[in-house]
Amino acid sequence: MVNKANGNGLGAEMSTFSAINADALDADGSVYALGIINNSIENLNLDIWGYNLTSTATAVWADASYKLDAGELPVTIALQGANIDPDATGTDDTSMFGAKIGTTIEGWKASVAYNDVSDGTLSVQNVGTGVKTKLFVQQILNQGSIALDAETTQLKVVTPSFNGVKLIAQYAMTDDTSAAENDLDELDLILKTKVLGTNLLLAYVNRDYDKSNDSDLVRVVARYKF
Repeated sequence: MVNKANGNGLGAEMSTFSAINADALDADGSVYALGIINNSIENLNLDIWGYNLTSTATAVWADASYKLDAGELPVTIALQGANIDPDATGTDDTSMFGAKIGTTIEGWKASVAYNDVSDGTLSVQNVGTGVKTKLFVQQILNQGSIALDAETTQLKVVTPSFNGVKLIAQYAMTDDTSAAENDLDELDLILKTKVLGTNLLLAYVNRDYDKSNDSDLVRVVARYKF
């Protein structure tokens, strides 16, 4: 059971937590979750989760991954699916399907992923913050486009660590199937390393919208454990 979350944006009071979905019918605003995780079969991981957002919706999430023993070219195949059923009358379910295939060769990782989210009432996003998703195709900034009424394909490459530096390149193409038809292409170039005891992330993001101007972002994040 999760009662509260920090849904404040950047620059807001980060110590303030509020009920996730409090309303007149449910002052508690809690979210209840029950999960079953099974890894009893060799190379297979299976998760199934059920959620009850009191007075808002019920949801089911499932994902599975299987590692094929293919000698020098190991391949991992993963699937995910979800359904969100809103409680309010006149609303529509949201369904999601995703697939991903990846491999690792001498420390290099490469993958291709796909997600299809229907045109339901609620988006497939973090309920507490309303921001990130758990979709395979999640990038640094594309959650607003991929979480509802969209089809997205992603290509991703991760290098081995060279002198403590790891590089990640990921490119996602989103087909906005809503009435807006505002397709999105996003390219992320990410560098991860350690500097003075901190985990440092440097990222360049380029977003190309079909019906609006391109946008660029540079992000720097330093994390220190103490």
